[in-house]
Amino acid sequence: MACSPALRASPLSASLKKVFDRLGVAFYNGVDIGFDPSGGGMNKSQLIELIAQKASLSKKSATRAVDLFVDSIKDNLVKGKKVTITGFGTFSVSSRASRNGVNPQTGKAIKIPASKVPRFKAGKDLRKLIG
Repeated sequence: MACSPALRASPLSASLKKVFDRLGVAFYNGVDIGFDPSGGGMNKSQLIELIAQKASLSKKSATRAVDLFVDSIKDNLVKGKKVTITGFGTFSVSSRASRNGVNPQTGKAIKIPASKVPRFKAGKDLRKLIG
């Protein structure tokens, strides 16, 4: 399937264009990429259904692929490693220092302990695409 004019005009990398061509996805067509134009978004089951449809996979295979993808990212983050998907973004772990806060119900001062939090930084191509 040929690349749609909207995708050709986007700043996506050549490798992403090939993937979308192979899956037959018109990137700016709300129906094809599964986004609700009214701003409703997409949940995991909708993503699985979309992948199954576009890649001609069973829902079971698509579910396994999505689960493996998410688990791989989680496993690397737990180990303190970052995951970079060129053209999409980088998942990483950040450390937050301990700080003072206020309990909103009681108004009392509380100590918020240090913690580690997951982060996502959108890649240049994704930032340009969103605009």
